[in-house]
Amino acid sequence: MTSIIEDHDKWKAALPDPLRPMWVEYPHLSRTSMGWRMGAGEDYSGIFHEWYRSQTHEKRQEYRKLNPEPEGWEGFYDHFEKMFLKRH
Repeated sequence: MTSIIEDHDKWKAALPDPLRPMWVEYPHLSRTSMGWRMGAGEDYSGIFHEWYRSQTHEKRQEYRKLNPEPEGWEGFYDHFEKMFLKRH
């Protein structure tokens, strides 16, 4: 039997690089959905944020151009960068 951490690491390793935007991976979840704070949405959100933070500024800018924010997600990248990139 594998541990939760081992299962999580296997799941994380199987993800594509670059990751799909959150709104593509879980199109049924709105930006403010509780689904991002529990269950599979929470897992993906955490992994996405970790992955996005690990990218260089240039890679993030390229990703943003290739994956523009859809309606309802406007300001997502700017908010994320303001809240999470400035602290690290």
